[in-house]
Amino acid sequence: MSKATASTSSGITLVDAFQIGLTESRKWDAQANLISITSVGDTSSTPPSTLGIDGKREVWNLLFGNGQRNQILIINIELIELTGHVSGIAVASAAVFYLFN
Repeated sequence: MSKATASTSSGITLVDAFQIGLTESRKWDAQANLISITSVGDTSSTPPSTLGIDGKREVWNLLFGNGQRNQILIINIELIELTGHVSGIAVASAAVFYLFN
C-alpha cells in the first residue's frame, strides 16, 4: 500500500488520473497496462465539478494489470480536504493476485 499527495484546486480530469495512475503502476510493474478507469461522483455534490460537468471528478478508480504475473493493481485517487483551506490528492494502491483460467 502506498500513499502520495499533490495539490489541486477542484477535481482532476481523466487524463490527470491516468497519468497519476500510470506513475503509480510503474512502481509496481514496468509492464503494467491500464485495464479500466472509472470515476465516482455524488449527485448532491457542491461545487458542480464533482459531477464531471467540467470534465473533472474528485474520485477515480483504476485497474492496471500484467497478465504474465496474473496480478492486477487497484488504484484509488481521491480529492481530499486536508484542512479548511488546503486540499490535495490522495493515491492509494494495492496489488491483488488475480487468477486466470
